[in-house]
Amino acid sequence: MWQNKTRPNKTAKVPYAYTPSEDGPLVLVPDPEMVRWVEDAMDSLDQGHSGRRVAAWLVEKTNQKSLAPRHNQNLGTSSWQRYYKAFKAFKAY
Repeated sequence: MWQNKTRPNKTAKVPYAYTPSEDGPLVLVPDPEMVRWVEDAMDSLDQGHSGRRVAAWLVEKTNQKSLAPRHNQNLGTSSWQRYYKAFKAFKAY
């Protein structure tokens, strides 16, 4: 299950698949539609698809801007790595 997050200020970047809460701009809540696509992307990585291919697929499906170049180079780096590890740990339960 994706947990709510808090950002330090309202200008801080919003993580992929999160959106500011209606209750306050510092509280970030998972976007259910985006979470579904991110979880499908993680499953594709588990199946051995390349990070670049999965990133391109995710951008296409979500109609979001292209992922940051550092993420396109390797979907397993930076925040993606944290998402992936957290997702794998969650699926293990």
